Amino acid sequence: MLNSRTAHLRPILLALGLSAAVAGCALPHNNQVQITPLQKGTLSSETDLHLADAALNGGSNNMAITLYKKILSSTPDSQPALIGLAQALSQSNQLEDARQVYLQLETLAPQQINAELGLARISIREQHLDDAVARYQKILQRQPDTLAAEIGLGVAYDTQGKHSQAQTIYRQGILTHPYDLNLHNDLGLSLVLSGQLRAGISELSSIVDDPSAPPQTRQNLALAYGLLGNNVQAEHILQADLPQAQVQNNLQYYRFLRTRLSQPDAMPTQSPLP
Repeated sequence: MLNSRTAHLRPILLALGLSAAVAGCALPHNNQVQITPLQKGTLSSETDLHLADAALNGGSNNMAITLYKKILSSTPDSQPALIGLAQALSQSNQLEDARQVYLQLETLAPQQINAELGLARISIREQHLDDAVARYQKILQRQPDTLAAEIGLGVAYDTQGKHSQAQTIYRQGILTHPYDLNLHNDLGLSLVLSGQLRAGISELSSIVDDPSAPPQTRQNLALAYGLLGNNVQAEHILQADLPQAQVQNNLQYYRFLRTRLSQPDAMPTQSPLP
């Protein structure tokens, strides 16, 4: 079992991008925000909002920022534009600017949870995990079964190494959102990180062939097989997405992890890779 050693394993997985704990948790995007007809009516240009949302969802963050700012120059209290601007800034790693927009939104609409969700995500990005946990718990107290908050809280616990608590949250979420594949993916990875490799493989295998499964699912499943020592299966999974050179690099790293995990005293506290 890896349970007593995941404090060492976790930073390595996060540094390599193998873990979905931060980047692959499938947190909600702007197209999941509820925009009422009344809110739309306050915009200077509904067309600009559609264009800005399309730019944001297409990854054109600079264009989205420009368009959202144009809307806000004439309608400063437009909640959809503030939400979109904050998300575009966050996705551009302009986290302090994004935080200020979310704080403005929080003042404007304290009854909504969009600002609290955004601030919690920024806290995870900045590794202010206690703050993220507190914010997600506050949201769930106000609006139980909020999917974004359940995923976020589980992610925060996993990033802290509190895998048992994370798994409890994921399972509670699955009870009310049984078909959300992000919850299943994050639960599977959490099981892997806590050393429950076969349970993690079972969870990830149950969704890996679903076209709607998060793209990280296959990588997480390959990691689980690699840590279990099944290089043949890990290689087979990796080959679906990666060039052969990268497949071999991943397999080599899985071997490195297995060796280090069998010698906990020699385990480095940081990733040896940049």
